Amino acid sequence: MKCRIGFVSNSSSSSFLLVGYLFDEDLDLENLMKTLGYEIDEEYVKKCIQEYGNTREDAIRDQLYEFRDFLNEQDLYLGIDYEDGVPEGYTYMLGKLLLDTNNDINYASSSSIILEANDFIKDLQGIKDKLNINDDIKFISGERCC
Repeated sequence: MKCRIGFVSNSSSSSFLLVGYLFDEDLDLENLMKTLGYEIDEEYVKKCIQEYGNTREDAIRDQLYEFRDFLNEQDLYLGIDYEDGVPEGYTYMLGKLLLDTNNDINYASSSSIILEANDFIKDLQGIKDKLNINDDIKFISGERCC
């Protein structure tokens, strides 16, 4: 059975359904990047520290957009602020977009969504174990800027 997904959207936003995690500002970005296989640009970090007086943490944070692109290539979504749909009270969200009104067709088989979510939950469990995340995997819906 096919069902119409009834998200509301306009040209500047899209609705989404994501399975994943929400993080606050205490997230260790460097550890997250390394755990997910991203190679931090150490030359950039060194330059930021020496030339601009930045902290290592700030220089790592400056690489968030490149890290997000890296994750997109792996079919992972990283939300880094409210414009990305991160709910109030959180700083980041990481997971798999199950539905997104900004992409293709907004029709999906309910059974295919469930199967895809189940497969991805297994992958997320590995991330959870590596990062010692104490929180449960969540289904997160919302709107994000396009």
